[in-house]
Amino acid sequence: MSTTVEFDELFKTAAREFGEIDIADLDLTQPIAGLGLDSIAMFEVIGFFESQLGVRLPDEELAKVTTLQDLADVIERTVADNGTQPGSP
Repeated sequence: MSTTVEFDELFKTAAREFGEIDIADLDLTQPIAGLGLDSIAMFEVIGFFESQLGVRLPDEELAKVTTLQDLADVIERTVADNGTQPGSP
């Protein structure tokens, strides 16, 4: 993923669509548990990122995620490891 802004926008879109919550400003240090997304919505958010970025996020990495920055880092590493550009199939 190329920028934090892109992560922010994708996360806000997914949270609105799957968790029915509107997040005005994301603080990447914020724990995901405090955002009001239940586990099903979070699962759908992960699927949304995978679909949008054309990658499969590793479960073992996702299990360690507690903050938005953790999630952004996992996505960044996965995209880099796969040589995938955002928006590519």
